[in-house]
Amino acid sequence: MIETSSSAPLVRTTCPVCHDTDAAPFLTVPDRFKLQAGEPYHLVRCRKCSLIYLNPRPDESVSGRFYEHEAYTPFVSAAGEAGATARLYTHLRTLNNHWKRRLIEKYSGRKGRLLDIGCGTGEFLHEMQAAGWQVRGVERDARAAAYAVEALRLPVIRGDLDALPSPDESFDVITAWHVIEHLYEPHRAIVRMRDLLKKGGLLIIAVPNAASLDARVYGQNWIAYDTPRHVQHFTPRALRMMMEMHGFEKRSIRSLHLDALFNALMSAQLGAQRSGSSTAGKLLRLVQAGGVGLAALLAGVLSADMRNYVGSTLLTIWRK
Repeated sequence: MIETSSSAPLVRTTCPVCHDTDAAPFLTVPDRFKLQAGEPYHLVRCRKCSLIYLNPRPDESVSGRFYEHEAYTPFVSAAGEAGATARLYTHLRTLNNHWKRRLIEKYSGRKGRLLDIGCGTGEFLHEMQAAGWQVRGVERDARAAAYAVEALRLPVIRGDLDALPSPDESFDVITAWHVIEHLYEPHRAIVRMRDLLKKGGLLIIAVPNAASLDARVYGQNWIAYDTPRHVQHFTPRALRMMMEMHGFEKRSIRSLHLDALFNALMSAQLGAQRSGSSTAGKLLRLVQAGGVGLAALLAGVLSADMRNYVGSTLLTIWRK
Protein backbone atom coordinates (compact mmCIF):
# COMPACT_ATOMS: atom_id res chain seq x y z
CA MET A 1 0.00 0.00 0.00
CA ILE A 2 1.33 3.45 -0.94
CA GLU A 3 0.46 6.52 1.08
CA THR A 4 1.25 10.13 0.33
CA SER A 5 3.32 12.55 2.42
CA SER A 6 4.75 16.01 1.94
CA SER A 7 8.18 14.63 1.04
CA ALA A 8 7.89 11.19 -0.56
CA PRO A 9 5.50 8.30 -1.18
CA LEU A 10 5.28 6.03 1.86
CA VAL A 11 4.93 2.26 1.63
CA ARG A 12 3.68 -0.10 4.33
CA THR A 13 5.77 -3.16 5.12
CA THR A 14 5.93 -6.28 7.24
CA CYS A 15 8.74 -6.82 9.75
CA PRO A 16 12.01 -6.83 7.74
CA VAL A 17 13.48 -9.61 9.95
CA CYS A 18 10.70 -12.14 10.67
CA HIS A 19 8.09 -10.83 8.17
CA ASP A 20 5.37 -10.91 10.81
CA THR A 21 2.60 -8.32 10.62
CA ASP A 22 1.90 -7.99 14.36
CA ALA A 23 3.57 -4.77 15.49
CA ALA A 24 2.77 -2.19 18.15
CA PRO A 25 3.24 1.61 17.81
CA PHE A 26 6.57 2.60 19.35
CA LEU A 27 7.64 6.20 18.65
CA THR A 28 6.93 9.11 16.35
CA VAL A 29 10.17 10.70 15.15
CA PRO A 30 10.69 13.60 12.70
CA ASP A 31 13.55 13.86 10.24
CA ARG A 32 16.29 15.58 12.26
CA PHE A 33 17.16 17.73 9.24
CA LYS A 34 13.57 18.96 8.90
CA LEU A 35 12.31 19.41 12.45
CA GLN A 36 9.98 22.25 11.55
CA ALA A 37 8.75 20.93 8.22
CA GLY A 38 7.06 17.82 6.97
CA GLU A 39 5.24 15.01 8.75
CA PRO A 40 6.91 12.87 11.42
CA TYR A 41 7.67 9.20 10.78
CA HIS A 42 6.24 6.30 12.76
CA LEU A 43 8.28 3.53 14.33
CA VAL A 44 6.65 0.25 15.35
CA ARG A 45 7.97 -2.70 17.36
CA CYS A 46 7.52 -6.26 16.10
CA ARG A 47 5.87 -8.35 18.80
CA LYS A 48 7.52 -11.53 17.51
CA CYS A 49 11.21 -10.63 17.14
CA SER A 50 11.43 -7.19 18.85
CA LEU A 51 12.77 -5.36 15.78
CA ILE A 52 11.82 -1.67 15.70
CA TYR A 53 11.14 -0.49 12.17
CA LEU A 54 9.76 2.39 10.12
CA ASN A 55 6.20 1.72 8.97
CA PRO A 56 5.18 3.15 6.61
CA ARG A 57 8.52 4.07 5.08
CA PRO A 58 9.61 6.02 1.99
CA ASP A 59 9.61 4.06 -1.22
CA GLU A 60 13.13 2.74 -1.77
CA SER A 61 13.28 4.34 -5.22
CA VAL A 62 13.36 7.81 -3.65
CA SER A 63 15.28 7.00 -0.44
CA GLY A 64 18.52 8.47 -1.76
CA ARG A 65 17.20 12.03 -1.52
CA PHE A 66 17.23 11.86 2.29
CA TYR A 67 21.04 11.62 2.33
CA GLU A 68 21.49 14.81 0.34
CA HIS A 69 22.23 17.12 3.24
CA GLU A 70 25.49 18.93 4.01
CA ALA A 71 25.24 17.96 7.70
CA TYR A 72 25.03 14.20 7.06
CA THR A 73 28.19 13.25 8.95
CA PRO A 74 29.25 9.98 7.25
CA PHE A 75 29.92 11.98 4.06
CA VAL A 76 31.64 15.02 5.60
CA SER A 77 34.93 14.29 3.82
CA ALA A 78 33.28 14.62 0.42
CA ALA A 79 31.29 17.65 1.53
CA GLY A 80 34.33 19.47 2.90
CA GLU A 81 32.28 20.31 6.00
CA ALA A 82 34.40 22.07 8.66
CA GLY A 83 31.93 22.74 11.50
CA ALA A 84 32.44 21.63 15.08
CA THR A 85 30.26 18.53 14.68
CA ALA A 86 32.09 17.53 11.50
CA ARG A 87 35.49 17.98 13.17
CA LEU A 88 34.41 15.90 16.18
CA TYR A 89 33.04 13.18 13.91
CA THR A 90 36.23 13.11 11.83
CA HIS A 91 38.45 12.81 14.90
CA LEU A 92 36.35 10.05 16.46
CA ARG A 93 36.20 8.22 13.12
CA THR A 94 40.00 8.14 12.92
CA LEU A 95 40.28 6.68 16.42
CA ASN A 96 37.50 4.19 15.66
CA ASN A 97 39.22 3.04 12.47
CA HIS A 98 42.44 2.27 14.33
CA TRP A 99 40.46 0.26 16.87
CA LYS A 100 38.48 -1.58 14.17
CA ARG A 101 41.68 -2.67 12.44
CA ARG A 102 43.17 -4.06 15.64
CA LEU A 103 39.94 -5.92 16.41
CA ILE A 104 39.78 -7.49 12.95
CA GLU A 105 43.40 -8.58 13.06
CA LYS A 106 42.85 -10.13 16.49
CA TYR A 107 39.99 -12.32 15.26
CA SER A 108 41.23 -13.04 11.74
CA GLY A 109 44.73 -14.02 12.79
CA ARG A 110 46.22 -12.91 9.48
CA LYS A 111 45.88 -10.29 6.77
CA GLY A 112 43.83 -11.13 3.71
CA ARG A 113 41.06 -9.83 1.45
CA LEU A 114 38.52 -7.47 2.98
CA LEU A 115 35.28 -6.06 1.59
CA ASP A 116 33.60 -3.07 3.24
CA ILE A 117 29.90 -2.67 2.48
CA GLY A 118 28.65 0.91 2.47
CA CYS A 119 32.21 2.17 2.74
CA GLY A 120 31.25 5.86 2.53
CA THR A 121 34.25 8.07 1.77
CA GLY A 122 36.65 5.18 2.40
CA GLU A 123 38.67 6.14 5.47
CA PHE A 124 38.30 2.69 7.07
CA LEU A 125 39.44 0.96 3.87
CA HIS A 126 42.37 3.35 3.69
CA GLU A 127 43.37 2.33 7.23
CA MET A 128 43.19 -1.38 6.34
CA GLN A 129 45.04 -0.97 3.04
CA ALA A 130 47.87 0.90 4.76
CA ALA A 131 48.20 -2.05 7.16
CA GLY A 132 48.69 -4.52 4.30
CA TRP A 133 45.17 -5.77 3.58
CA GLN A 134 43.80 -6.25 0.06
CA VAL A 135 40.67 -4.14 0.16
CA ARG A 136 37.57 -3.45 -1.83
CA GLY A 137 34.53 -1.31 -1.13
CA VAL A 138 31.03 -0.71 -2.38
CA GLU A 139 29.11 2.53 -1.80
CA ARG A 140 25.72 3.67 -3.10
CA ASP A 141 26.26 7.42 -2.80
CA ALA A 142 27.98 8.77 -5.92
CA ARG A 143 29.75 11.67 -4.22
CA ALA A 144 31.12 9.53 -1.36
CA ALA A 145 32.28 6.79 -3.75
CA ALA A 146 33.99 9.34 -5.98
CA TYR A 147 35.89 10.76 -2.99
CA ALA A 148 37.11 7.27 -2.02
CA VAL A 149 38.32 6.60 -5.57
CA GLU A 150 39.75 9.99 -6.46
CA ALA A 151 41.10 11.31 -3.16
CA LEU A 152 42.12 8.05 -1.45
CA ARG A 153 42.82 5.95 -4.57
CA LEU A 154 40.73 3.03 -3.34
CA PRO A 155 39.06 0.24 -5.36
CA VAL A 156 35.50 1.27 -4.60
CA ILE A 157 32.49 0.47 -6.78
CA ARG A 158 29.45 2.71 -6.80
CA GLY A 159 26.27 0.73 -6.20
CA ASP A 160 25.02 -2.03 -3.94
CA LEU A 161 26.17 -5.61 -3.40
CA ASP A 162 24.81 -6.64 -6.79
CA ALA A 163 27.33 -4.31 -8.45
CA LEU A 164 30.22 -6.50 -7.29
CA PRO A 165 31.61 -8.76 -10.02
CA SER A 166 33.68 -10.76 -7.50
CA PRO A 167 33.40 -14.56 -7.62
CA ASP A 168 31.76 -16.39 -4.76
CA GLU A 169 33.70 -17.06 -1.54
CA SER A 170 36.44 -14.55 -2.32
CA PHE A 171 36.81 -12.53 0.90
CA ASP A 172 38.35 -13.41 4.24
CA VAL A 173 36.52 -10.60 6.04
CA ILE A 174 33.42 -8.59 5.16
CA THR A 175 32.46 -5.56 7.22
CA ALA A 176 29.23 -3.57 7.41
CA TRP A 177 29.68 -0.61 9.77
CA HIS A 178 26.32 1.03 10.44
CA VAL A 179 24.87 -0.19 7.15
CA ILE A 180 22.26 -2.88 7.83
CA GLU A 181 19.89 -0.40 9.50
CA HIS A 182 19.63 1.41 6.13
CA LEU A 183 18.80 -1.63 3.99
CA TYR A 184 15.27 -2.31 2.79
CA GLU A 185 16.02 -6.02 2.28
CA PRO A 186 18.45 -7.02 5.05
CA HIS A 187 18.02 -10.79 4.48
CA ARG A 188 18.96 -10.46 0.82
CA ALA A 189 22.08 -8.51 1.79
CA ILE A 190 23.12 -11.09 4.40
CA VAL A 191 22.74 -13.91 1.87
CA ARG A 192 24.87 -12.04 -0.66
CA MET A 193 27.56 -11.35 1.96
CA ARG A 194 27.55 -15.00 3.00
CA ASP A 195 28.07 -16.04 -0.63
CA LEU A 196 31.01 -13.63 -1.00
CA LEU A 197 32.69 -14.87 2.17
CA LYS A 198 35.20 -17.72 2.27
CA LYS A 199 34.33 -20.74 4.40
CA GLY A 200 35.41 -19.87 7.93
CA GLY A 201 35.55 -16.19 7.02
CA LEU A 202 34.35 -13.40 9.29
CA LEU A 203 31.35 -11.13 8.84
CA ILE A 204 31.50 -8.08 11.10
CA ILE A 205 28.28 -6.13 11.56
CA ALA A 206 27.82 -2.97 13.62
CA VAL A 207 24.38 -1.44 14.11
CA PRO A 208 22.94 0.99 16.66
CA ASN A 209 21.48 -0.91 19.61
CA ALA A 210 17.80 -0.04 20.02
CA ALA A 211 17.92 -1.61 23.50
CA SER A 212 20.85 0.57 24.59
CA LEU A 213 21.06 2.76 27.65
CA ASP A 214 21.32 5.94 25.56
CA ALA A 215 18.30 4.96 23.40
CA ARG A 216 16.23 4.65 26.58
CA VAL A 217 17.46 7.97 27.96
CA TYR A 218 16.93 10.09 24.83
CA GLY A 219 13.77 8.55 23.36
CA GLN A 220 12.72 10.30 20.15
CA ASN A 221 15.85 12.50 20.38
CA TRP A 222 18.16 9.48 20.11
CA ILE A 223 20.34 10.39 17.15
CA ALA A 224 20.53 6.81 15.88
CA TYR A 225 16.82 6.64 15.05
CA ASP A 226 17.70 9.01 12.19
CA THR A 227 14.40 8.64 10.36
CA PRO A 228 13.88 8.08 7.49
CA ARG A 229 17.45 7.08 6.61
CA HIS A 230 17.41 4.25 9.15
CA VAL A 231 14.50 2.00 8.27
CA GLN A 232 15.03 -0.55 11.05
CA HIS A 233 16.56 -0.64 14.52
CA PHE A 234 17.97 -3.86 15.87
CA THR A 235 17.81 -5.21 19.38
CA PRO A 236 20.27 -7.98 20.30
CA ARG A 237 17.47 -10.52 19.97
CA ALA A 238 16.40 -9.39 16.49
CA LEU A 239 19.97 -9.31 15.13
CA ARG A 240 20.79 -12.75 16.53
CA MET A 241 17.60 -14.19 15.06
CA MET A 242 18.37 -12.83 11.61
CA MET A 243 21.97 -14.03 11.54
CA GLU A 244 21.13 -17.52 12.81
CA MET A 245 18.54 -17.85 10.04
CA HIS A 246 21.48 -17.82 7.62
CA GLY A 247 23.71 -20.24 9.49
CA PHE A 248 26.20 -17.81 10.99
CA GLU A 249 27.97 -18.66 14.23
CA LYS A 250 28.42 -15.80 16.69
CA ARG A 251 32.04 -15.33 17.73
CA SER A 252 31.82 -12.17 19.82
CA ILE A 253 29.80 -9.12 20.74
CA ARG A 254 31.72 -5.93 21.36
CA SER A 255 31.20 -2.19 21.72
CA LEU A 256 32.37 0.62 19.50
CA HIS A 257 33.42 2.64 22.51
CA LEU A 258 33.44 6.12 20.97
CA ASP A 259 29.95 5.70 19.52
CA ALA A 260 28.55 6.03 23.03
CA LEU A 261 30.03 9.49 23.51
CA PHE A 262 29.14 10.67 20.00
CA ASN A 263 25.55 9.39 20.26
CA ALA A 264 25.01 11.10 23.63
CA LEU A 265 26.41 14.43 22.47
CA MET A 266 24.48 14.43 19.20
CA SER A 267 21.26 13.34 20.94
CA ALA A 268 21.64 16.12 23.50
CA GLN A 269 22.22 18.62 20.71
CA LEU A 270 19.12 17.38 18.87
CA GLY A 271 17.04 17.65 22.04
CA ALA A 272 18.20 21.23 22.60
CA GLN A 273 17.42 22.12 18.99
CA ARG A 274 13.97 20.61 19.19
CA SER A 275 13.06 22.28 22.50
CA GLY A 276 14.67 25.64 21.77
CA SER A 277 16.87 25.50 24.89
CA SER A 278 18.63 28.59 26.18
CA THR A 279 22.43 28.78 26.21
CA ALA A 280 22.43 27.62 29.84
CA GLY A 281 20.02 24.82 28.96
CA LYS A 282 22.22 23.67 26.10
CA LEU A 283 25.26 23.64 28.39
CA LEU A 284 23.40 21.56 30.97
CA ARG A 285 22.32 19.09 28.28
CA LEU A 286 25.94 18.70 27.15
CA VAL A 287 27.12 18.07 30.71
CA GLN A 288 24.40 15.47 31.13
CA ALA A 289 25.39 13.94 27.79
CA GLY A 290 28.90 13.40 29.11
CA GLY A 291 27.46 11.34 31.97
CA VAL A 292 25.14 9.39 29.69
CA GLY A 293 27.94 8.74 27.21
CA LEU A 294 30.27 7.47 29.92
CA ALA A 295 27.56 5.23 31.37
CA ALA A 296 26.74 3.84 27.92
CA LEU A 297 30.43 3.26 27.21
CA LEU A 298 30.87 1.33 30.45
CA ALA A 299 27.69 -0.63 29.76
CA GLY A 300 29.10 -1.73 26.42
CA VAL A 301 32.48 -2.69 27.88
CA LEU A 302 30.97 -4.68 30.74
CA SER A 303 28.23 -6.44 28.73
CA ALA A 304 29.49 -9.75 27.41
CA ASP A 305 26.13 -11.49 26.99
CA MET A 306 24.23 -10.64 23.81
CA ARG A 307 20.91 -11.33 25.50
CA ASN A 308 21.35 -8.48 28.00
CA TYR A 309 23.62 -6.18 26.01
CA VAL A 310 22.88 -2.45 26.52
CA GLY A 311 25.90 -0.76 24.90
CA SER A 312 25.30 1.96 22.29
CA THR A 313 26.40 -0.17 19.35
CA LEU A 314 25.92 -3.85 18.60
CA LEU A 315 29.30 -4.77 17.12
CA THR A 316 28.99 -8.45 16.35
CA ILE A 317 31.48 -10.87 14.82
CA TRP A 318 30.10 -13.90 12.96
CA ARG A 319 31.84 -16.86 11.34
CA LYS A 320 30.57 -18.55 8.19
